[in-house]
Amino acid sequence: MGRIKALLLSSGTARLACIPLCFLLFAGAAALLTRMLEKTPELTAIEPPVSETGETVTIRGSGFGGQRGSQWVEISGVRLSSSAYESWSENEIRLVIPENYEDGLIRVCTKNRESNMLVFSRKENIPEAPKNTGTGSLPLIHNLASSSGTIGGVLTIYGVNFGITRGRSGVLFTKSGEDHPFPASGGRHSAPPLILQEDGVSGYEFWSDQEIRVRIPDGAASGPVYVRTERGMSTPADVRITDMPGTKRFENQRVYVLSLDVEITGIHAESGGRIFLRVPCPITTSAQQNVSIRESVPPPYMENHLGSILHQFENLKEDQPVTVHHSVVLTNTDILTDIDVRRVRPYQESSPEYRTYTAADPLVPSDAEEIRAALEEIDGAGDSNPYRRARAVYDWLLENILHRQNSGDPDRRPLDALRIKNGGVYDTAILFCALARAAGIPAVPVAGILIDIRQTAVPHWWAEFYIENFGWVPVDPGMAAGIPYAPVHNETEAADWYFGNIDGNRVAFSRGWTYQNPMTQDSKTVGYPRSFSFQKIWEETNAAVTGYTSFWNTPRVTGVY
Repeated sequence: MGRIKALLLSSGTARLACIPLCFLLFAGAAALLTRMLEKTPELTAIEPPVSETGETVTIRGSGFGGQRGSQWVEISGVRLSSSAYESWSENEIRLVIPENYEDGLIRVCTKNRESNMLVFSRKENIPEAPKNTGTGSLPLIHNLASSSGTIGGVLTIYGVNFGITRGRSGVLFTKSGEDHPFPASGGRHSAPPLILQEDGVSGYEFWSDQEIRVRIPDGAASGPVYVRTERGMSTPADVRITDMPGTKRFENQRVYVLSLDVEITGIHAESGGRIFLRVPCPITTSAQQNVSIRESVPPPYMENHLGSILHQFENLKEDQPVTVHHSVVLTNTDILTDIDVRRVRPYQESSPEYRTYTAADPLVPSDAEEIRAALEEIDGAGDSNPYRRARAVYDWLLENILHRQNSGDPDRRPLDALRIKNGGVYDTAILFCALARAAGIPAVPVAGILIDIRQTAVPHWWAEFYIENFGWVPVDPGMAAGIPYAPVHNETEAADWYFGNIDGNRVAFSRGWTYQNPMTQDSKTVGYPRSFSFQKIWEETNAAVTGYTSFWNTPRVTGVY
């Protein structure tokens, strides 16, 4: 120590060298002291707790900081833009609820800390209290036939006031892979994220005023289950999901605003000319929720007709253009799965999923001789484990089908791509499903759009296969093959990642083939293969319409939040 002191006293260079060291020590101590003194933000109240778009909401609490700076507020994990804030102080934040935000948990985030969460609800999503008519009231769950169940298994719910028929009612389950209920400030509990069982191959088996038999949907997790009718939400009942061979998570939620536009020009029609347009609408899945049509010009003939928005134009005039516009809002997430292959079980071949999604249909030619012949070439296609069989099909496609982005011929069959060993995104999605179904694996193709970092959308196709007691597993052979796109993940890892996981930079418009019939028997119909929706009929005209030109724009992304 004495030598060091002597060196400092005798050497000017040594004294100069100590200056930056002392500065660094001082800066570090100051930063540590600042971090220690920084308060964790805490929420105590939201006023009002139920609000509508454009309304000012006040968040009260402490530790918010004297000014906003780089701090922010989140609703359901989505950060509010700077234009939403009216004022920011240590104990109070005033903000205006933007149009594209849904119900969820609200919290305040500073640079290094996050507050507790409180529940925020949009007034539009809160059912009105039923009028006192002397009959009927809110649904009430008395008990469940069993307190546990499996994905795809039937859950029986007993209670009252469910309604004689289901109509627009439904059963909601706790959603997998998201925050579950936990105490917030003041000991209150937040509502869990929920997933609605939709109609489909395996949705509702029975519905009466006092009993419901519903299949537990893909994406459900252990937690509260509710019955929702037009009168309101029931009391919750807890159900435990068992025997899952792995986990599924939904992360990185984002809100998309899409514009769907169609234009018909050059119309040649006699008296009584009529055109039907079927505009595809985004579907609801476990990852894609809160689909809402915010604007329709003109108002549709039917808002939901077999998955499309139906427009009817009658008494058309010569050369008078027809335009259709829709603004659609939805939320989407990444899907992340982690499956223990050793716990994957054989299929219940009597289940609706197995019977429907292992059969051939007009979209998936799983019974074709070319598919059977290709299956013979795939090592592992006969494995007893369904997960390994699906991976063998996926790997074979990546190794044997030379990939190109577009086939150049919208009418070319995927079987032709199999024959020449050269195909695009559409071909590989359909071929994966055809080979998987031929191997006894339920599989379904998905059509939609892919959204790049510039928010430009292009048509895209991927697939899903089913695992017993787990649900649907996503695969994207096109992304794994490295299509011209800026993926979220390193290309060298793409093949592994896109088997079992999928990014949310996409919007799904259809799963599998949509069976459609013309509105009238004498109609002329037009379809668009290899487009962003698997539907047979897009346009339909009667004999009085002798000619026209149609322009279907790929859905445009007008906002991402």
